[in-house]
Amino acid sequence: MLRELAGLVILLFIAAGCSKPKPIRIVDDAEIDAMRSAILGAAEANAHKKCLRAPLRGEASEGPADQEMLSLLDREGTLGSCFAAVDRLDTDLSQKSDSSDGIPELLQKLHDHESSSNGSFSLSPQEQEQLSAIVSSCEALPSMLSKAASHENACSPYLPGRRPMGAALPEALRIAKGALVLSHTLAEAGEHLQGVQLLLDVVRFGHDLGRGGTSLVEPMLGVSMQSICTPELDGQLESLTPEELVTVETQLSALVATQPHPSVYQQALPAEFSLYYILPAFEPDDWTPPGGYPEGWERSNVMTGEPGSVERQGLVLTWIALTRSATELAELCPTGSPMKACIENSAQHSKRISESASELSVAGLVKQLAKTKSKARHAIREQIIGIMAALSLPSYQKYYRRIAESKVGLVSLRHKVHTLAALASGEPCPISGSFEEPGLAPKIETEGSVQTLTQPSWLRASSSQPDRVLARITCAPPRLNQQEPTLP
Repeated sequence: MLRELAGLVILLFIAAGCSKPKPIRIVDDAEIDAMRSAILGAAEANAHKKCLRAPLRGEASEGPADQEMLSLLDREGTLGSCFAAVDRLDTDLSQKSDSSDGIPELLQKLHDHESSSNGSFSLSPQEQEQLSAIVSSCEALPSMLSKAASHENACSPYLPGRRPMGAALPEALRIAKGALVLSHTLAEAGEHLQGVQLLLDVVRFGHDLGRGGTSLVEPMLGVSMQSICTPELDGQLESLTPEELVTVETQLSALVATQPHPSVYQQALPAEFSLYYILPAFEPDDWTPPGGYPEGWERSNVMTGEPGSVERQGLVLTWIALTRSATELAELCPTGSPMKACIENSAQHSKRISESASELSVAGLVKQLAKTKSKARHAIREQIIGIMAALSLPSYQKYYRRIAESKVGLVSLRHKVHTLAALASGEPCPISGSFEEPGLAPKIETEGSVQTLTQPSWLRASSSQPDRVLARITCAPPRLNQQEPTLP
């Protein structure tokens, strides 16, 4: 979208006659130098950034978590055979059914069968063999996840300027699926706490992938990793001992408290795009950005143009618009603001854009610019940049919602653990929810001996969408205080 928008503006400049006989100047070198310094300064800061958060358990490891995280994502490294085994089973399952969700769906069916003693489902010999292959080839995964999660300093290794977004990021989903199989195997062996903690380490790894301010790719992968793990995690909670429930509740509270706020991602897309596809146009051909170029990058992808030309000015306007859009996003979803406010502000912003900003409105302004004297051009330039800023980035509403859904999901799991621990200590059901984050509390409905937790209504994408069930808790109904009958 960004490249197409810049190209459109350049064509409009040329069509309107802004390049004849002498290009109209609406940007100056000082503006370019200031933006260049800002981008390189941010990249330098990211290279040395620290993102501190306490480990879920045990002593904190020294230094940053970068190398341990990169080792986990290395398809040619220790986990290469693990990823291959996961892919084989996933591929075979998808070939059997186009609608199959692969390994997560298979394990959910297996869990449902084991819970209900329903004999209608069984693994094929090939599936049993492939699951065993995952268990043996992914043997190193739990310790590698635990080691990565043990660092107190855990920025994403893919911050702009630290290193470019990795081509190995899809391996993150294979990590989650491999851990899912291992966790299920641990549960079958009665090692429920180890199985649960393995999945909590996956969730923490997903959070760390975006920690510090990456583009949206990494946090969305983290959300998907949590979605893969949640059904198995939920299913194992009722098998924990009272002491283990207290331990897991503490760790879930830590995950809720340290999940990155979406505001940290809003600056990264403009930074990445500028660093790899705009700034090189202003540097020598042999220049390399801090951290290097992304895999597969080619100089032909860089927007170019001679200094002073309309092509160069269209490029700079795109650059300015990207910076403005990041500032506007920060106003829509400030650091620490409630997730509900971020979603609602973004929805209103998207509606305003659809009603007022369009490529046609840019075309009209460019034509007006070509006929306007230099002193009046700044106001028109600002209008063009405003519309470009509105059009240059996708609506963040759906991304805010997905991040909020993942956090509400963790809050719901924590409430389930809290309830199970309370029941184990003899408290009657229902257990009231004590939520530290009231804005993220799920809706709780009690019917008979079942408590149902559903997502809050503000998380629905549309009014017709039903509230999604997050968890169910079955418990004995509360005892009634009945008086002894009076003897005559």
